[in-house]
Amino acid sequence: MKLHKIFDLGDLMVFITLLVVAVISVYLCLQLEQYREQISLLLLGFLGTVVCFLGMTFESPRFQVERSTRYLFMIGQYACAFAMVWLVPFAFLSILTVIWSAALPHFFSLRKSLLVSSAGVFIWFWAFNQRWQEDVWIYGILFWSFHLFAVFAYFQFIREKSSREALQMQHSQMQATQHLMTELSKQTERTRIARDIHDLLGHHLTALTINLQVAEHLTEGEAHDKVSQCHLLAKQLLQDVRSAVGALRDYQNVDLLSSLETMVRQIESLKIDLRIDYPERLHKLPIERFSVAEAVLRTIQEAMTNTLRHSGAKSMQIQITTEAGVEVRIKDDGKVAAHWQEGNGLTGMRERIQAVGGKMDVSTCGRSLQIEVSVPLEASV
Repeated sequence: MKLHKIFDLGDLMVFITLLVVAVISVYLCLQLEQYREQISLLLLGFLGTVVCFLGMTFESPRFQVERSTRYLFMIGQYACAFAMVWLVPFAFLSILTVIWSAALPHFFSLRKSLLVSSAGVFIWFWAFNQRWQEDVWIYGILFWSFHLFAVFAYFQFIREKSSREALQMQHSQMQATQHLMTELSKQTERTRIARDIHDLLGHHLTALTINLQVAEHLTEGEAHDKVSQCHLLAKQLLQDVRSAVGALRDYQNVDLLSSLETMVRQIESLKIDLRIDYPERLHKLPIERFSVAEAVLRTIQEAMTNTLRHSGAKSMQIQITTEAGVEVRIKDDGKVAAHWQEGNGLTGMRERIQAVGGKMDVSTCGRSLQIEVSVPLEASV
């Protein structure tokens, strides 16, 4: 796996900042003889800060960290910074708590993040004053403003990221729906063309064949041979037209598989494992089952939207079987509230499935939501 898929630019800047602060701190300790013995503990504190920061912020579909564990890492990161300033009287080590404050909106609302950050700054500089007997209230005010800026900046980043993910989800859903509607439009146009050919060209060719048959009985000699030849050609042309009309009517399928793959492929913020038994059946659903295909697609779309908005999941499994109708099982690794209730999204999904003769069951596996949908292919609207 490439590093840029694990760590983003923000992580890289944090590591560089920690490295710079560590180098300066070690250099100052070497210059001040009374603090040379603290270098090993200081380096251990920086290592703990890095580990806690990674545990606090690291996200990967293949490796999940429980939210309660992330809280422990958050406390550990602050404790490491607190321990280091207790060892050496360097007020600039407050940069470590600026990094800590920047990640708070990942756990709390903006208001709570500001309160927690302000409390952290107060405790930090109060302890500094008690430990080293230095009046650093000016540093405290300056660094407090830095902390607030970090909180606001990261909160804005999270909001923009959420907006971008929502826009991406809507775009993928629109493309999937557009693909399905395009398929329906193509099939409708093929049906119209087949009907026009049958009603117009077929009618005239039938009349032409009958007239040539009559003319064949009324002519003799060379003219009779030519008329017979034209009669045979007209009959063959009529047969070809009927075959073409039959081919147009036979090729009336809905490609639900391509619509699903189009939607899943463009969701980058959620790792989706799409498993389909007998995918060729979804590739060629009869046009009469378009309502079933649309209901299944809309249901999966709504499930993905709910997962991104509410569960905090990083991965989702979608399993589709087509042995007896279309059966869909959706499960993610997110968490739902202990006393959750079905909202408008799940209610709309259930109504849509029931409208095509299917059923939908919603349950929880652990704290994760699981949705099972079963729709018979004989259902139609």
